[in-house]
Amino acid sequence: MVESFKPREVSWYNLEKNTSSQSFPNNLGIAKATGNWIAYIGHDDIWSPHHLERLRALIEADSELDFAVSGCVYYGPKDSGIYYVTEMFDGKGAPFEHFFPPSSLAHRREIVELIGGWRDPRAVAAPVDCDFLLRAAHAGLRFSSTNEIAPF
Repeated sequence: MVESFKPREVSWYNLEKNTSSQSFPNNLGIAKATGNWIAYIGHDDIWSPHHLERLRALIEADSELDFAVSGCVYYGPKDSGIYYVTEMFDGKGAPFEHFFPPSSLAHRREIVELIGGWRDPRAVAAPVDCDFLLRAAHAGLRFSSTNEIAPF
């Protein structure tokens, strides 16, 4: 699939071995990024066709924004009954009260200079995505939601 895109649109990097954590490929992606904003997609996630467009509109509407987040629908395993919607929020307390899966958000590339990158999971007690987002929230970085469901 990657080969179907023009080289300037998509770059593909493989780590030498499976690291069993998103931290290491996320940090490599950030290091290789050439744009000002980083967006993630998990190996088992799906973005809606308008996900990046909605995030971009939010980013362009607020030049002080550090994290743009879209709504997210979770589907559990078949017959589990697990189904819920998240990431529809407003207010400054949201980053402390809500979890944003990486596939639902974008952030300024430069924030890793302020809070550091994704930590080695063996070095933190919390899941690496929670750790990353809470460090950003405690650093006073600004989060805003599209208040629309876009990924998954």
